[in-house]
Amino acid sequence: MLYIIIFYIKSIVLLLKNIIYTIFKISIFLIFNILFITCNHLNELPHDSLSDVPSDFEDHLKALPHTVKAFENTFAPLATMDVRDAYTHQTTSGYCNTDWMSNIRDDAPIHKLSIPGTHDTMALHGGDRLQTQSLPLSEQLNSGIRVIDIRVGIQNNRLEIYHVIDQKAEFEKDVLQVVINFLDRHPGETILMRLGSSRA
Repeated sequence: MLYIIIFYIKSIVLLLKNIIYTIFKISIFLIFNILFITCNHLNELPHDSLSDVPSDFEDHLKALPHTVKAFENTFAPLATMDVRDAYTHQTTSGYCNTDWMSNIRDDAPIHKLSIPGTHDTMALHGGDRLQTQSLPLSEQLNSGIRVIDIRVGIQNNRLEIYHVIDQKAEFEKDVLQVVINFLDRHPGETILMRLGSSRA
């Protein structure tokens, strides 16, 4: 019952997030259109139609088209921004961002960076109750993930990946080797790994 309640709460939060994002996009669109129409109308007015207003107001009106242009140049990229869902059930992200850390200065303090990561990185099995990821580790790294959360348990004298249940993966082969292979191909990158017990 608790899982159903959590699922509904998550669904409501996701719905509210999408509604707020849609309202934001519509608001930006309306602001652009109102300012554009206002500027076009002001440009069509004869100059002497502004003679009855105070001179500083006239200056503001004359400067408005330039202000709108500056506003457009600043915020227009939002309209064409590449927006991607943060949550997906796909097994590929369709996105490649393998070398983004190489653009960061070497002396940049780690505490000043915002580094994307995944929770229960290898929890690929268990259905909606236990599965937290659909992308395999290599795809997560290729997409730009640099903080991984690995949960292990000992099975047959090996470190196996767990998230309540066995995730059908071994630490050495399916995590460590994947990370090493990625770093060999992308030496400018750094991967932070949280290694914890499957009970953590």
